[in-house]
Amino acid sequence: MSIKVTKKHLETILTIRYVEQYLLDSYKNGNMRGTTHTYIGQEAIATAVENFTDEDDVVISNHRCHGHFIANGGSVDELLNEIKGDMSGVCKGIGGSQHLCSQGFFSNGIQGGMTPISVGIALANKIKKNNSIVIIYIGDGTLGEGVVYEALNMASLLSTPVLFIVENNYYAQSTPISTSMSGSIIDRFKAFGISTRECETNDIGDLLSEFEYAFSHVRENNKPFCQIVNTYRVSPHSKGDDFRDPEEIERWKKKDPIILAKKYFNSNDFNKINSNIKENILKRADYIFSLDPLIEPYNYTDDTLIKYVRAPSRHINKEVNKLQFVKHLNLILDRILEGNENSFLIGEDILDPYGGAFKVTKGLSTKYPKQVISTPISEQAIVGLANGLALSKMKPIVEIMFGDFTTLIVDQVLNHATKFQRMYSQKVTCPIVIRTPMGGYRGYGPTHSQSLEKMFIGFPGLIVISASTIQNQEEIWDSIMLQDAPVLYIESKSQYSQQMNLEIDGYIDNFSVQKTEDPFPIISMQIGANKDKCDLVIMTYGSMTDMAMKVSEKLFIEHEHIVKICVLSQLSPYPVDRIVENIYGVERVLLLEEGTLRNGWGSEICSIITQKVKEKVYVKRVGALDTIIPSSLGGEESVLPSMDYLYKSSMELINEA
Repeated sequence: MSIKVTKKHLETILTIRYVEQYLLDSYKNGNMRGTTHTYIGQEAIATAVENFTDEDDVVISNHRCHGHFIANGGSVDELLNEIKGDMSGVCKGIGGSQHLCSQGFFSNGIQGGMTPISVGIALANKIKKNNSIVIIYIGDGTLGEGVVYEALNMASLLSTPVLFIVENNYYAQSTPISTSMSGSIIDRFKAFGISTRECETNDIGDLLSEFEYAFSHVRENNKPFCQIVNTYRVSPHSKGDDFRDPEEIERWKKKDPIILAKKYFNSNDFNKINSNIKENILKRADYIFSLDPLIEPYNYTDDTLIKYVRAPSRHINKEVNKLQFVKHLNLILDRILEGNENSFLIGEDILDPYGGAFKVTKGLSTKYPKQVISTPISEQAIVGLANGLALSKMKPIVEIMFGDFTTLIVDQVLNHATKFQRMYSQKVTCPIVIRTPMGGYRGYGPTHSQSLEKMFIGFPGLIVISASTIQNQEEIWDSIMLQDAPVLYIESKSQYSQQMNLEIDGYIDNFSVQKTEDPFPIISMQIGANKDKCDLVIMTYGSMTDMAMKVSEKLFIEHEHIVKICVLSQLSPYPVDRIVENIYGVERVLLLEEGTLRNGWGSEICSIITQKVKEKVYVKRVGALDTIIPSSLGGEESVLPSMDYLYKSSMELINEA
């Protein structure tokens, strides 16, 4: 052993133990709410890790995070106040026991979810060449999560400086490893070409030797390494009952890291240190919990937390209208990469010569080889990687090949990207941008033609944008790149080949145009000189814009009906005031969306109208039928909105209302 066991090591082990025991007792006694997952029996691991952690390293933990937090230098008082729900807690009482953020430390209670994020942070460190590494703790139970293996693959492929620490305590909650795992832990990491060592010890001296090697390997080789520690948690999984064999627990108690640490100190010194730590922790904890919690009024809603920033207006170049939508997007991404070395495109098959499934990224990897990152088919890990880059103050742009595949990224969006800012009390932001094509009319069938935006418009903290050919996407992207919140940017597959059709001198074709002064504006259009007359408002977005314009023109020519078309770019959070403004004084509103109607975008707009508009308004919705989208032409046409159906529905609403 080259590293000497010190008084500080013992103090850290004891501090963790007495804090955890106090919390466990408090929960058992009914003095605290929620739950806790203690680290009793495993304290020496985090203590040894802390010995080699540099100031700029990042430590990532999980639901069993208290010991990791304390060993990393986290304040005991701030931890206790956080769990108590006090605003003086490390995250103002918002995160609670499992969600901590401080001094380059992150924890989240979602099993495996932080693994790709650790790879993203490590990749950011590698790009910055700051020689820092990422340390991530996972357990044997976490190895049942598929995203872990996606992350290991990426860590190895990208050669990122990550130290994976597997604390194998032989149980995934109440399920023994013999039941939950086939094969071995070490073979899992070796399968991805990651060097791995394994030990079975709770001895702080032995662990210092193990981690000395592990840290040196990562720092010297600038690549991932895994250290497996076979250990045991003596306490229950959480505050609940413990169904393990009592004899098994007693056997492991003989290997208690505190008992094993005694040999490095004389009895008097050990007893004195132990007594002082115990007394201090109990005194501090009793005092903290004797006080009523100070609670800050919680107002972190979409409207208060998302600070919309509007980019300066851009002069509309008439030449843009000669471009196809796909080429317009390509030029925008080109400009973003050229102007910001901290911006990256990440996704499957986006490198040249292929350039993405719909050729949006064609030519960009040749021009910016360090900023265009190709990934395996691992959607959840792709977004996790981007989350890590975003937490490292970079601006990643992710391409998800088909919108249908966004079902695979929900965990990284809902439980990570959109929550970080809130649950970490605004200490961090996670400004990822996710691009994806959605919609049908291309014959791709049931699993490649869906419009799934309604899944995401209910996510607090996520900005959802829908692109269209009539909106200046340069301005939209200028605003996107200024936001601190995560953004989902939806492209319509049916529009890629269409030409841009931007306003020129106040008109788009025969339609006069008005635009709201917002980061993500609403464009309103109508035919006819009489601005005070409006028989119908069609409110829509994305690919449905062209259909709405054609039907509106037909209604005017054939019946002299004046139709106002409102095209939204921001689907969520809902621009409530702007929606109300655009239907003010109108009796008939038709809501047009490509997705299925049940629980969709239009349902929420109906709710807004009901709550916010005092006058009587007749509302009708047009969208896809509540079924799958067939591959056949006739089947697809019968399911998705059509011009004929939109025209018929518009006439019915005008005549019946």
